[in-house]
Amino acid sequence: MNDLDSFFISTSDSVAWIARGIVFAVTGILFAYAGFRVDPDQADSMSDALTWLRHLPFGSLIYMVVAAGLAAFGVYNLIEARYRVVRGPKIANLGRAIPF
Repeated sequence: MNDLDSFFISTSDSVAWIARGIVFAVTGILFAYAGFRVDPDQADSMSDALTWLRHLPFGSLIYMVVAAGLAAFGVYNLIEARYRVVRGPKIANLGRAIPF
């Protein structure tokens, strides 16, 4: 792996994890809003929550950030799957892991 690959992987890693955090933050905010402000009898589906989010002043921008972030996370996972090194367990360690 050369320096350009390493730079691309570390950059996509950072962007992907930040975007994933944004996805969880948006989801958490929606759940908190629903829990504190919405009457349980009025609770609808996730589709209605996303429609509400889209109608906010920056809702379309939030949609684009979330979509780009999820795409970046997918690219990061593909890169990680390509370059990950998986080592099997050592026989000496198996004896400790198996109870007798």
